[in-house]
Parts: sequence; C-alpha cells; structure tokens
Amino acid sequence: RQTRVKVSELKYNKKIRKMTKPCANIESEAKPLKQCDVEELRGVYLTYIKLKSEQYKKSKEIFSDFYTSDKYFDDLLIDLDCKRVIEYRENGKLHAFVICRTYAKTNAMTSIQFCWDYHNPRTFLGKYSCIKEFEMCKDLGLEYVYLGCGYESMCAYKSMYQGFEW
Repeated sequence: RQTRVKVSELKYNKKIRKMTKPCANIESEAKPLKQCDVEELRGVYLTYIKLKSEQYKKSKEIFSDFYTSDKYFDDLLIDLDCKRVIEYRENGKLHAFVICRTYAKTNAMTSIQFCWDYHNPRTFLGKYSCIKEFEMCKDLGLEYVYLGCGYESMCAYKSMYQGFEW
C-alpha cells in the first residue's frame, strides 16, 4: 500500500527530536538535481548497492537486480527539472543523499531513492532524511510527501510521523 505524510500535521515531538540528535554533525543541503555532482552521488550509490547486496546474500533472501547493478542510477537522472536532492555531509564528505520528484500542478512530492554509505549506522540517517524531506516539502509549499510502499515490519517507522496516511 502507498503511504504519505501530510506535512502540515507534522509536529516535532520527543520521538522526532530524538531521531535528529545523532545527526547533529550532519550538514544537509536541498537543491535541484541538476546542481549536484552526479559522479559524487554515483559513488555513494555504488557503495550503497554493494552493502545492500552483501546484506541480502548473507540473509539468503531473494534480491532484485537493483542491488547487483548500477543501471538503476542512470534512471534516477531522467527528467532533471522535476527532481530535487538533499545531500548529507559530515566534514564536507558526502555520505548520503535522497532524490525526490515534484510534479507540476500538484501539491505533492515523491521520495524516489535514499542511499547512504553506512559510515556511521548509529546515526539512523534514513529516518533523519525523512524529516528533512518533510521540511523541504514544506519549504516548497507542498502538502504531501509520498514515502513509497508500506509493508511488513521494515516500513513500520513510516507510520510514526504525525500526518501519516495510507
């Protein structure tokens, strides 16, 4: 099932503030994709799919070509004018990014892909990124962030944000 968050209902409660604390040293910058260093993004992406591939192999789960090929990255670069990125850096080094898509004549944004190099897994940078995506959505004057599918326990975190909707 598709999930989204109505950003006007998001409140910075104790849970949300607790998620941001480990990322105190992380600098984030939101900008159009066409202003990004694509090769720098590709480097983080390749590290991410390599790590994910290793995780899936260890768990003996079936995994898609997404985690074994860098072909998907080029698809992320299609339609540059509609895509925005939030880059996450520590001491100037890019460790993560999220690519989001906006749509003409709508009040919504879709999170397409989050990637990170797991340089410090205890920062829970993926959850922090969600908060930054909500903030970017609000700054752009949009009402909804679509977070993708909600399934099984691995997506349960999406429901903890106020304004969560199926």
